[in-house]
Amino acid sequence: MNKNFLYILGLTLLGNSAIQAQNGVFDVKIASKQLDCASRKLSVDVQVKAHDEKSKFMMGDANYRIAYNPSIISNPHLEKQGFFSSKGEVSDSHYGSHNLNGSVARMKEGIVSLNTFYGGSGEGATQVGTEYMTVSTLTFDIADLKSTLELKWNEGEGKSFPSTGMNEVVLSKLADGTQDYQLLNTKATGSFESFKINLAEACSADSKSPTNESFFIPEGFSPDGDGINDKFEIRNPEGINMDVQIYDRFGKLVFRAENYKGDWDGKPNQDGLDTEKPIARGTYYYVVKRADGKDFTRFMTVNY
Repeated sequence: MNKNFLYILGLTLLGNSAIQAQNGVFDVKIASKQLDCASRKLSVDVQVKAHDEKSKFMMGDANYRIAYNPSIISNPHLEKQGFFSSKGEVSDSHYGSHNLNGSVARMKEGIVSLNTFYGGSGEGATQVGTEYMTVSTLTFDIADLKSTLELKWNEGEGKSFPSTGMNEVVLSKLADGTQDYQLLNTKATGSFESFKINLAEACSADSKSPTNESFFIPEGFSPDGDGINDKFEIRNPEGINMDVQIYDRFGKLVFRAENYKGDWDGKPNQDGLDTEKPIARGTYYYVVKRADGKDFTRFMTVNY
């Protein structure tokens, strides 16, 4: 089947089967990952999810468009690739490597164009569920630490094109009985969660807070019983209530604690799993929801 991904006109889909109805509806979010005022670096996660249970879909191609002020930040680049990538932390050969082709930096507005590509045969596409999945981590250089920075989605609907959009993989059968697939446009709900931060306030607060007293989530742990880094210890000096969820690379929930105390030893607590021994080594991702409304969704590594 032939398919074209046209940046100037958006997502144009060509196929040789009848167009079928589809249920996919997406939400997108820009989530804070790290602000380093000393080195003048800002990292954010680009995330996607299905709007609800009824709108889960299998990811095809996608183009994420984010606007920023180039007088405040500059030089956007890919720090890490997450889902939907052959070079991601959750590597998947059904997808190509992410890139930022089509990004521009004008005098008054810069546009980051994050592109992901599906290269499979219909089967093997990754399902987008109802929890946010990190597509990529973007890092910017900070030029002005005294300003308020906003990263805004290009949502389309009369605004400059191309807009953020994606398509889904829908399996179908041809007249001769063989299986084919279509790439159909996935609907947007209008849930485009942008990112805004007052750099002056954030950097001032950061300089006054001792590092060992800051909220911190580790990038992984090794629950091998040797007494070193055996637990997934989230540094939570303010004692804010946290709902912690851990998922494997296929999106299966393996552990959840609604009032997490930083004491998980790697043993799953979900039905159908062996709760007597720690999970296998590999890459997982967590969802941490704090009672103050701050959410964190990132990858973690379990090693032995």
